Amino acid sequence: MAKKPELPRKPLRQRVAERRAGIKPEADQKAERWRKRFGFFANILQGVALVMLLIYMFQYLIGDVATISYMIVGFYAILFVIGRAIRIGLDIQRMTKRH
Repeated sequence: MAKKPELPRKPLRQRVAERRAGIKPEADQKAERWRKRFGFFANILQGVALVMLLIYMFQYLIGDVATISYMIVGFYAILFVIGRAIRIGLDIQRMTKRH
């Protein structure tokens, strides 16, 4: 595998001076874009699963569905939990990211 060419690091004094001045280091734009897309996907997944679960429960309450299919309820609940887990993971990654 070919290694990426590493850029030389800035001197420590310059990094400290920039940090004190409030200048943030440049973030990787490609990684940030994918992180935002992944977060958007997680939000959409949560929303769709929650709405579908509410629609199914409402149909049961008004009498359109004779019995509850636990398979469908479980599927929607799992989709919601997966979306929530992705969102939590992205939030933890953002909080622990070094600046």
